[in-house]
Amino acid sequence: MLELTGLTAGYGPAEVLHGLSLRVGAGTVHALLGRNGAGKTTALRRIMGLLPHREGRILLAGQEIADWPTPHLARAGIGYVPEGREVFATLTVRENLVLAGRIGRGEWSLPRVSALFPNLAARMEAPAGALSGGEQQMLAIGRALMTSPRLLLLDEPSEGLSVQMLGGLGAALAALKAERMTVLLVEQNIGFATALADEVTLISRGQAVWSGPVAAFEGAEARARYLGA
Repeated sequence: MLELTGLTAGYGPAEVLHGLSLRVGAGTVHALLGRNGAGKTTALRRIMGLLPHREGRILLAGQEIADWPTPHLARAGIGYVPEGREVFATLTVRENLVLAGRIGRGEWSLPRVSALFPNLAARMEAPAGALSGGEQQMLAIGRALMTSPRLLLLDEPSEGLSVQMLGGLGAALAALKAERMTVLLVEQNIGFATALADEVTLISRGQAVWSGPVAAFEGAEARARYLGA
């Protein structure tokens, strides 16, 4: 579904990604792991067209998209949930979802999002800024789903969540996995990520240093070397 080859990216003169390569198979959950500052968020921002193209290739279902602007990528089927959620705080939950649905293909609807995230069903008329952190994360994911994505990019979805909210989020993402949603998941919570992932890529200093099935990651020397766990 998604393939990165020799990707470089950064901010101004500072280069963060130094030839990153990885492949996310259709219908799989792929976890991108690494220490803080390794380049995980930069990779998602580059895929989503939020950083300028430098070098390398980005293929979505075999089509080159490296120089596409962000609105085109969203319409092509990439849903993005940024770190920090970035919901529209003054709009209601319903308005956040309906607004995102305008660029979707109709595969996701308000009832379908409400079924996946029951917490949101009772808060449809509440301002997004009044939601708890966990509810805002659910709204951010629901908003991305309303665009009917074929690829979902998630940046640190577990960050700052209570144990209860984390359990609910994990159940929702497991349901998406069961539906064969293709997901590229960036996470600091290794246990949360590996419970969901089919494949893992470990990144260090802007390069992939290990990639393979999640079962092999548990015993990989690279895990201890680069994550200290």
